[in-house]
Amino acid sequence: SMASHEVWWLTFLLACTASPLAQDVRKPIPSRIAALGTLPRLRQRFAAARRRRCRAEAPGISPDPRESPGWKFYRSIGSPKVWVAPMVDGSELPFRMLCRKYGVEGGYSPMLHARIFTETPNAKYRYEHFSTCEGDRPLFVQFCANDPEIFLRAGRMVEDMCDAIDLNLGCPQRIAKSGNYGAFLMRNMTKIQSLVQTAAQGFKVPVTVKIRVFDEIE
Repeated sequence: SMASHEVWWLTFLLACTASPLAQDVRKPIPSRIAALGTLPRLRQRFAAARRRRCRAEAPGISPDPRESPGWKFYRSIGSPKVWVAPMVDGSELPFRMLCRKYGVEGGYSPMLHARIFTETPNAKYRYEHFSTCEGDRPLFVQFCANDPEIFLRAGRMVEDMCDAIDLNLGCPQRIAKSGNYGAFLMRNMTKIQSLVQTAAQGFKVPVTVKIRVFDEIE
């Protein structure tokens, strides 16, 4: 008698032998590729399968990401592809406007510290680090924050002067580690959820998030 794993392998080999691809194995490689279909056609087939699966798992939700609110917002501001990135002591208004003159389509403010930005005695900080003008659009204003209420207050101070408000979860510097913001906040997904949810519910404009990509999705 055969062990269970031997039966499994025999079944697998019989299935492979019976498949059209296995029977076609002696054909030249181009013929086998043609049997599978062109790469664009394969992509279409996989995309169609993914859409069917999405419809089955989440009825009423569009499986096409380009129909999501995020994509619709992106199109509403002109689908800008070339941006001035958020740079501390770099992407202030004069530099953004200079870049726009040479083809930049969208801009970010420098990263602003939400707590310092909202403190009454720090009007000088706000004046020195944030300014805009009529031609400075689309504009995303970026904050670092780890307190949902402070982030909400900071965003409300600028939401009438920008197209979106961005939360920085990408800064890797030592000061971000000591202040528990930027990339180091990504260790606390519960806190991130609270920040984004509070902002999304409280801002007039959309909230976006700058993140670091982990080695593994988990």
